[in-house]
Amino acid sequence: MILKRLFFQVLFFGAILFSVLFFSWTVFSCDYLGPTDIVADEAADVLYILERDARQIRKIHAEKETYPEILQLPVIPERMRWFPDQQHLAIVGGSSQGHLLIVDIKSFKMTADIPVGHSPSDVAVFQSREQTMIYVANRFDGTISVVEQNKETKCFEAGREPIALTVTPDGQTLIIAGHLPEDSSLNFDISSRIRFIDTQTGKATPIRLDSGAMNLRDLLLSPEGRYVFVTGNIGHFQQMPNSVTGGWMNENILFVADIVRRRVVTSYRLDDYAIGSANPWGLSLSGDGRFLVLAAAGSGDILLINRIKLIKLLEDDSVQKIESITSTTPLDALLPTRMRIPVGLKGVRHAVMSKDRIFATAYFEDAVAKIVPHFSEPFDFVAGILPHDNIVIPRKQIFPLDSVTPIPNHRSKMNKDETDTINKSFRFVPLSPFVIAPGIRFERSFARLGAEPVWTDIRYGEMLFHDAHLCQEHWQSCATCHPDARSDTLNWDLLNDGPDNPKNTKSLLFSHETPPSMAHGVRDRAETAVRKGFATILMLPVTEREAEAVDAYLSHLQPVPSPHLVAGQRSESAKRGRRIFDRSGCSLCHPEPLFTDGRKHNVGTRSPIDSSPLFDTPTLREVWRTAPYLHDGRYKTIRELITDGKHVNTDQRLDQLTNEEINDLIEYILSL
Repeated sequence: MILKRLFFQVLFFGAILFSVLFFSWTVFSCDYLGPTDIVADEAADVLYILERDARQIRKIHAEKETYPEILQLPVIPERMRWFPDQQHLAIVGGSSQGHLLIVDIKSFKMTADIPVGHSPSDVAVFQSREQTMIYVANRFDGTISVVEQNKETKCFEAGREPIALTVTPDGQTLIIAGHLPEDSSLNFDISSRIRFIDTQTGKATPIRLDSGAMNLRDLLLSPEGRYVFVTGNIGHFQQMPNSVTGGWMNENILFVADIVRRRVVTSYRLDDYAIGSANPWGLSLSGDGRFLVLAAAGSGDILLINRIKLIKLLEDDSVQKIESITSTTPLDALLPTRMRIPVGLKGVRHAVMSKDRIFATAYFEDAVAKIVPHFSEPFDFVAGILPHDNIVIPRKQIFPLDSVTPIPNHRSKMNKDETDTINKSFRFVPLSPFVIAPGIRFERSFARLGAEPVWTDIRYGEMLFHDAHLCQEHWQSCATCHPDARSDTLNWDLLNDGPDNPKNTKSLLFSHETPPSMAHGVRDRAETAVRKGFATILMLPVTEREAEAVDAYLSHLQPVPSPHLVAGQRSESAKRGRRIFDRSGCSLCHPEPLFTDGRKHNVGTRSPIDSSPLFDTPTLREVWRTAPYLHDGRYKTIRELITDGKHVNTDQRLDQLTNEEINDLIEYILSL
């Protein structure tokens, strides 16, 4: 009897111990590094890798199997840039409480932590003998922080979601890329902006890009200071989205703007004829200035763009001046304008090229890729490939059989010895070379920054959401129309409610918690919309396992704290606005906590092209981020919606509000 009781006790406590160990293994094995940004020192011997999820920066030798140095950071980092003297790195990150961090390279320690604005996304540094000026793009404040002597001295207005910036060599002008358009969606010429800001006065000169330009991610100044290059998309929202082939819905673009003339001179297509370069992200310049190195995050490619040749193609009378500054070699003249190198990893967001080596981060793989180009003249171009034009790569070459992450497994496989080696040091594992044409070959390899990541459903779904391999011809991913799982602000004529009635792209925040889905509620729930979206918008149905993972990712989304909060709390104006919100009847259709009743209503906003007068009540959570407003995006601001649109003003309650009360009401709504 005693032995039996002892046996069950051992079994019981053993089960508990096993559960604890299994849980610990599961938790720790699902920690991610999330390498996103990468820079190299001037000698190209040392790489610095920003690991967003691990909140750290890693210092490693590019070609030596040495132990890395790791510096923990106090916030989630987003971007890093060199000081011009390359003795320090400026790093920005954080959410509503943004931070600018300065790291001394010699000691590899953080020397400053400076408060800046909401969700800083990029940083630029100008140094002269007299001063050092640091500029930080505060994405959700719509401002640029000016930092001198380790403190913010002033702010410049920078439009909607300034996501990337740079400063001209003379320090006189800031150039900012706005992530999303700033127009009413009824405007045929809706587009994101590039802004030129005078660093002395703060005066901004915005320029429009092509109609449908959105999803801007990065920008780069040309060495001679004449052009700025910007990555982004052009959404063809004027066309019925019943196809993706040939870039019918979305094209992936490198915008080129003339800094002197303050105008866009070309929108250079990054796609091949039947294969898209989805979600262009990071942009850098090779050490010798000959190439632009662009990371296409959705398709997992590196695009090597012949900058010398691209500039020659620009229709501008300054070409001769530029040629006198840059040395054009026969190699530059013979190489194609654009060369596409499939990396074979997921989430290739940033890359750097130095000493004829390209290093790229793979966000979802916790890995770094290395690509070494080999060019040997004369080039023997195969039939159908023009030496002075973009190369069209046969589809079978895009994804070689030994790709690190073959579809559909989405996983990298390494043996135990390789895993143990990588955990101890940094080592590149070779892949087969990629050959575009005889004379143009790229050696490829990759290195793990840690153990192979074990993806949870949420992480797996996040990767799929950003993966253009789940789209026919890889032109776009879910994140193209839903950047950060929010909205691209465009009106698309989806066929789920019939043709010829465009609707504004909705944010997917709380989509799974607030059924039904779509403006007219034509999908009973978000799960249905996810599966239909892959099949009818990306034109490639997914497995149920993949759809469930995307559901898990979207259900896990959390709202970003509003920039209208004060130290995380509502202002006095917003507190008054809450009472007005209830008194005016707004809370009847928008009750807490999700600020929707989940029902469809006739709110008097039906246009002649709408198929029904009934519209699903959207959540007001994070509404500060989702302009323009209404199902067709007709109003640019909440103020316009209330004062011009008289939204649900059937009993004239809004007409009785004073200007101060309207201001308070708006402040409350924007604080949600």
